[in-house]
Amino acid sequence: MTAYLIRRTLFAAFVLWGAVTIVFLVLRMVPGDPALLILGSDATPDEIEQLREQMGLNQPLLVQYGIYLADVVRFDFGDSYRYHADAMGLVLDRFPLTLQLAVVAMVIGLVLGIALGVVGALRVNRLADRIVSVFALLAQSMPSFWIGIMFILVFARQLHIFASGGHGGFDRLIMPGRVPHEEVERYYSLIDIAPFPRKPWPVCEMVSPMKPLEALAMEKAVVASDVRALAEMIQDQRTGLLFRKGDVSSLADVLARLMADPELRRNLGREGRAWVAAQRTWRAVGANAATIMDGVLRRHG
Repeated sequence: MTAYLIRRTLFAAFVLWGAVTIVFLVLRMVPGDPALLILGSDATPDEIEQLREQMGLNQPLLVQYGIYLADVVRFDFGDSYRYHADAMGLVLDRFPLTLQLAVVAMVIGLVLGIALGVVGALRVNRLADRIVSVFALLAQSMPSFWIGIMFILVFARQLHIFASGGHGGFDRLIMPGRVPHEEVERYYSLIDIAPFPRKPWPVCEMVSPMKPLEALAMEKAVVASDVRALAEMIQDQRTGLLFRKGDVSSLADVLARLMADPELRRNLGREGRAWVAAQRTWRAVGANAATIMDGVLRRHG
């Protein structure tokens, strides 16, 4: 038993070391200069070089790796560049709610999994077994984010069984979120302009966010950087205004123009809402998907 525990402990340590090393290498392989991304395109070369020196980016890769491992062993993960606070402190602040969600999800998963497994085992090759098998296959096949959206639409918006956001009660444990769906419009009533200043990173170019569509639906004037993921949904000068990605001065100029022109804000808001209503309903998205699939089948059929 002692030998087994020692082997498992050594194996766990090896896995942790491997994970930490992979994270380090991936971060170093990502294109771009971290110092430039943190300071922005308006930073001077001297400022960028000073930050690189502070972050140890001018050191050889092996030296950086050694410093990184030493910090990990001490649980020193530095400061968050977004929140300007201790990174580990931010994680620990959110850990209780994360643990609460994980425990509840695990309990629900175990109860449903065991119950459905027993039903399937007792009714082999019968209707109940087939229903359980189809249910399990669908649950594994569908993306979790899409299942979450469907749960919100059905159980929160239509049936009003659970809350669609927040925390504090069992109903909010089932479908937690930052802002309950029914309060979104009230939150948006506080603003006239909805800016989305995405940075010029590869992930920001590829992944389309949902929040700009929400702001457009709320008839707000949208300002967005011209990364591909935003430029494909914001028609510049019609449904919103685009600024040069990574350019703080360009963003400031666009915001100043909008703040000085209420009529432009109203026009952009109306056009944006009309575009969402015409192009981003379930029917419109489904029709576009069907057209694309039909084209693919015609080419390869």
